[in-house]
Parts: sequence; structure tokens; C-alpha cells
Amino acid sequence: MNGELNYDDILHFPNEIVVEEINNFYLVIAVQTANWIVLYNARQIDFLNMLRSGKCIGNVIETVDSEQAMVDLKIVLAAIFARKFAGVNGEVTKEYLEGYKMLNIYITNACNLKCKHCFMLSGNKLENELTLGAWMKVLTSFKENGGEFVTFSGGEPLMFKNFPQIISHAHDLGLKSTVLSNGLLWSDKLIHELAPFIDEIQFSLDGVDEETNSVVRGSGHFEKVVDTIVKFANAGVKTSVATTFTYDNLNENTQTRYKNKQWSKQYIDYHCRYCCHHRFLRMARSTEHCIQPQI
Repeated sequence: MNGELNYDDILHFPNEIVVEEINNFYLVIAVQTANWIVLYNARQIDFLNMLRSGKCIGNVIETVDSEQAMVDLKIVLAAIFARKFAGVNGEVTKEYLEGYKMLNIYITNACNLKCKHCFMLSGNKLENELTLGAWMKVLTSFKENGGEFVTFSGGEPLMFKNFPQIISHAHDLGLKSTVLSNGLLWSDKLIHELAPFIDEIQFSLDGVDEETNSVVRGSGHFEKVVDTIVKFANAGVKTSVATTFTYDNLNENTQTRYKNKQWSKQYIDYHCRYCCHHRFLRMARSTEHCIQPQI
């Protein structure tokens, strides 16, 4: 789905679609393509069903009877367009039918931190977490069914005691592996052993220095994480940093401190071949309260 949607366009959806209502939201899952969208009320589901029935976009627009209804229809179309959830004016493309070939594994809820902004509410291991053997079967089945990419997160993946065996198994299967980590549990030995199995690793660092990072993630962690980041970059692993700015770690001189911080200059300039820095801006009341990303 590239370009614009037109009045006469008809959308073509996968045959099997499941809708699950969760906390007053609607998770719409295309089973065939392992794709999904989220809708927010029953009227949006009604619009989705009209589109699935074969009505062109113009016919659906003609049913709109209020300004809010038009907003709901636009939300549905935007979700479908953004996620490539349906094909336009013909059978769904082969690329679409193959899905994203990506598996996201939340390997454990256990975590060694209790970050203020954690939407997973990580901390303690859950009673029903899968065993090593079960994860091995999941990865093998995924590969046998055309899977190519797997992302491991949690919690903190290293809190799963058999993580080395799992990441090694994924590599042996030929899967491309990404790991999301807080960076605190990586020893030199572990980096040396597991780096060859990891195609990309992303570390969470929620401040420009110990002071700002500790507000969100706890004290005494900043330098250890930076050290781990540099070691993975030096090992040739594609390495990135994810930062969530909140009202707790965002202040009027953060941008200046970020630009002037010596470690960030040396690290980003020297290791730019392997490392990038994602800056996610959240929770700002208006653009004037945001730190604008410098590309």
C-alpha cells in the first residue's frame, strides 16, 4: 500500500481475522500474515467490517453521519495503511502474504531494575513462563514456517538463565537476532561468547549522565551501561541506544548537557560505524517543551 487511498479503492484482507477486546481496545489480528492493528471503539470495528465486506472506500464514507464518525473512519484507514494490513484493488501482494517474518519473544518478565516508566511492569518472573525446551521448539517451528528475524526482550533477557542456549539456537537455525537489554548484566566473558550470535543489540539509557539516568532507572548504572555499549560496538555488533525522555529526566538544560557530554561525543563519533542513537520523545505537553531531535 503505497501512495494515497482513493474514493473507489477496494481493500483486500486476509481470510482469517480475529478480533480480541482487551481493556476497552480492539486488537485485530490477521492470522495468515502475523499482522495486527489496534482500534479503539465499536464504530471503528463496524467500519473495518464494511471494508472487509468488499465496499469501496467511497461507499463507506457515504455512511458517515457525524464529524466524530469521520475521525473514526480516518483512524481505521490510517491503521490499515500504516501496517500494510490489506491490499488495494486486487489480491493481496505476495510480500503482504508472507508477513513480516519477524517474531518478538518476551522471554521473561524478570528484571533486575524497576524503571518508573516500564509499561511491562517487569520485575518478578511469572509462573507460566516457557521453559528452555519450549522456546527451542518455538524457534524451530518459526524457522520451518519461513521466519527470518527474532527479537528477544523482557524483562531483561539475561534474567532467563538459559538465554545463551536460546540465542545460540536461533543463530544455528539461521535466524537474525536482535536483543533489547538494560546492559547491566553483561560480563566481558558473556559479551565475548554471545556477540557472534547477535546481529543487533539495543540498550536502554534514559539520561545524558548519571544524574539524569538515575531518576528513571536507579542510581549507579550509567557508566556500566555505557561501557557495555562501547564493548558491543567494538565487537562489531550493530548497537543502538533507546532513550525515553519523561518529565522526570527532562529539564531545560538537557539538550546542552547531551551535546557537551564528553563520553557521548567520543562514543557516537568514534563508533558511528556500528552504533546509532534513537531518541524517543514522549510525554511533552507541547512542542515547546520537547527537546527537538538533532539528525
